[in-house]
Amino acid sequence: MQVVYFKTFLKQVYEDFYTAYNPKDADKLGIVYTPQEAARFIISGCDWLAREHFDKFLIDKDLDILDPCMGTGTFIIDLLDFWRGQQKDLMRKFAQEVHANEVSILSYYIACLNIEQTFYDITNQWQEFKGLCFVNTLDNVGFSKRIATTVNFFSNNNSRSKSLA
Repeated sequence: MQVVYFKTFLKQVYEDFYTAYNPKDADKLGIVYTPQEAARFIISGCDWLAREHFDKFLIDKDLDILDPCMGTGTFIIDLLDFWRGQQKDLMRKFAQEVHANEVSILSYYIACLNIEQTFYDITNQWQEFKGLCFVNTLDNVGFSKRIATTVNFFSNNNSRSKSLA
């Protein structure tokens, strides 16, 4: 229970600190964190979608997971907890197929602490989270091509939606 309280405390201190210290960047970087309940709901939904459409669970081999804007690690922490009880698969997944990006150095370090502590709490083994990158996901090479494809997709999607109305 103390570890959960500490993680919640760290997230709240970080959000309050960053908002007071640099409100412009806090707004620009989206320094508002997803409640744990919402993260759990999204993870459960993604697991269901993976089963329904790809005949896989999120923990299955060769299904990589990326948290593109990790913050203090809420989604990865809840993902690890979601896989509690599947230690062998969790260890493989954590070492090879879970990835996260963060652009703010302070939240990057808090996420490292949170994620590695959660992994230890679940497995009783410490392991560095090597899937974490200090990078702006939106500045990655080739993203502009994907934006054009996505805009085109949504444009087509909106046209289809209007035709049904």
